[in-house]
Amino acid sequence: MAHVLLANEYGDGLGHINHLRALIGPLRRAGHAVTLALGAPRRLPPLAAGLGVRVVTAPTASVETIARLRGPPGAQLRGLADILAWHGLGDAAVTADLLTRWSLLLDELAPDLAVCEFAPLLRIACRQRVPTLRLGTGWSVPPIVGGALPVLFPQRPERYPEARLYAHAATWLRGAGRAPPPSLAGLVTGEADIVVALPDLDPFHVYRAYPAHGPLTRPPAPQAPPRTPRWYAYLRTAAPRLPELLGALVATGIPGSAYVHGLPPDAVAAWRARGLPLRTTPAPFPRTLAAASVLIHHGGLNTANEALALGRPVIAMPAGLESQLTARRLVGLKIGISLAEPVEPADLAAAVRDALTLGAPAYALARQIQRPFGLPATLAAIECLLGSTA
Repeated sequence: MAHVLLANEYGDGLGHINHLRALIGPLRRAGHAVTLALGAPRRLPPLAAGLGVRVVTAPTASVETIARLRGPPGAQLRGLADILAWHGLGDAAVTADLLTRWSLLLDELAPDLAVCEFAPLLRIACRQRVPTLRLGTGWSVPPIVGGALPVLFPQRPERYPEARLYAHAATWLRGAGRAPPPSLAGLVTGEADIVVALPDLDPFHVYRAYPAHGPLTRPPAPQAPPRTPRWYAYLRTAAPRLPELLGALVATGIPGSAYVHGLPPDAVAAWRARGLPLRTTPAPFPRTLAAASVLIHHGGLNTANEALALGRPVIAMPAGLESQLTARRLVGLKIGISLAEPVEPADLAAAVRDALTLGAPAYALARQIQRPFGLPATLAAIECLLGSTA
């Protein structure tokens, strides 16, 4: 029996964490011990319930530190190096503190393998100590392009050169008696990588030497659009102008339902009284999505995977760069409409009507795409890495 550490440091929503949760059952059935390390302390109690594994807090930079490294509101991101900088690598002292805390946690847990789901600092701390599997969306498992991390907006000024971030991490590694690789890209790449997205939604598919492995839940089979138009919205309470957006959906006269993560019960009751069937828990996919003609959400990859596989057009209101890249792919596939926040209610209502015309193309595309199931490849990679350490 081996001990597998499943870790996530950063990422909005539950998508990143759900990737790790999908591995717990299969790993335990294979006889392995599992520990879950999450960088979201406020979520630990609800996430730990019923999992049957130990859950610990992953070392992460504070909200204040991330804000300082990110810079003033409106600071522009140039590439993946900026994301690493914002989450600690942009400051030598913060880097050393996070890597030291991870090292101490590794001393305590003594894992045989670490699965890093958007956990770049853990990947560095594990170098020449614990083998790692880098797991995640195409965005969080970027390919190496010309020996460096991808640059998304080359026209923007470089605020955090990779050489500086590399120096911060390499200095700590040398102090710990471990030799760093020659580049930052080598620091954050695992012994094996798994991309848990449908290949058509991988934002770096052009640069990647292999196709994405597929979601960790089996993609649903394509289903023809329903005869009666309906929409389903999966939104967040922090969405700008949320009440107006919900009101605009009701005003379309097209039936639909919604789930708003974190919405208080009294607000749910008020919307139900206005004729909007607002759910108190996330809808079971893909059944709810199959009954809808169009999906409205914030561009999360896991939900987009379901929509693409099932054959449903998507209205995306992306809240961050990762979801912007997903929305860009959906638009490029001609099955999506992207609305930049803050979204005008009238624009959302118009987008619903426009998206209904994309139902047939989305269904046709769903019958043509590759739809790999990533769980078997992931478990095989884990066993291979564990076997190499036996």
